[in-house]
Amino acid sequence: FNSAISGMSGLQWPLALQLFEDMERLTVVASTVTFNSILATSAEEMNIAKLQGLLQRMSLMQLQKDVITYSSAIHACGADWERAISFLQQMRDEEIQINLIARNAVIDICDKGNAWQVAIQLLRGADTIGFNSAINACAVEWTVAIQLIEQMQNQELQLDVITFNAAIGACDEARNWKKSFELFQELQGRRLVPNTRSYAAVIHCCEMEGLWPEALRFLEEMERGGVELNTMTYNSAINACEKASEWTLALHLFTSLESSFLAPTVVSFGACAKALEQGGRWMEVLDLLVLMMLTSHPPDVVSSSAAITACAKEHVWLEALDILEDMLDFQLDIPSIAVSATYSACERRSVPAGARTRHFGGVKK
Repeated sequence: FNSAISGMSGLQWPLALQLFEDMERLTVVASTVTFNSILATSAEEMNIAKLQGLLQRMSLMQLQKDVITYSSAIHACGADWERAISFLQQMRDEEIQINLIARNAVIDICDKGNAWQVAIQLLRGADTIGFNSAINACAVEWTVAIQLIEQMQNQELQLDVITFNAAIGACDEARNWKKSFELFQELQGRRLVPNTRSYAAVIHCCEMEGLWPEALRFLEEMERGGVELNTMTYNSAINACEKASEWTLALHLFTSLESSFLAPTVVSFGACAKALEQGGRWMEVLDLLVLMMLTSHPPDVVSSSAAITACAKEHVWLEALDILEDMLDFQLDIPSIAVSATYSACERRSVPAGARTRHFGGVKK
């Protein structure tokens, strides 16, 4: 029975539990190995109640739990760091040696549960994997992330790409683009190869600050280095161009998506539409809305609002009203600034009040 259970994959956990019930029905005595096999196969798939039930049955049967038992239980905690910590404490209470696998698993759960303060308290005796998870948990606490890197160096732990990605991400979250760039340069200086996540983080920094030349440079580096490009990196670069009112570059990047065999997302359309709106390119924005529909992307608030504003600026009132009606049909939340711009365009073009009312319908100015 133990061999059959341990040989099953995670997707077969209901069958593992069924075999366990068959053992009881046949009065086959279960051992710690039996329970560990079930937990290793099933813990991450079953709910907490079932997991706790198995652990309680081990206690009732006076079976000794070991590091394998608790490691499997910890892996089942998802983002519930408090429960994971409680399992760790039970290991201490039962004088079970906490190995790196269990410790790293708890730190990783703290990362998922946004508990960076707890994560850094578990780093005594941790390895690179544990530190990486703790750094990733820091989110906007970029100074803590830098301190942890220094701590790794003091302990002569190996810094890898994951280490730097986590720290760059923390700086990105805190909008500290200068430190993000410094870390990226240090990553390359250590002859580590930046991956897609590395570039995505620094390009996102460029997006937030409108640093379009740097964003384009990073994209070119990715292409030259054979690093996989994704839509997210393009979206960030397009947004960087939009913030700097570089609509020609934004449009070029948008069209480059197709040549890179990447499909634009709603975010891609919205970023490009805003850039075109700032450049007063109302016809191009309308073409973009048509393309959205042709590629099965329903119009969204960002793209539609940008199109309305672009049309209103050029007093193209009829097209603006048509977009407003489309937004109403799709039950989108229409920003008041877009409505006001369209209404003003209609007034400047002396559109009869009755026609305005008919087109605007229930939209309030």
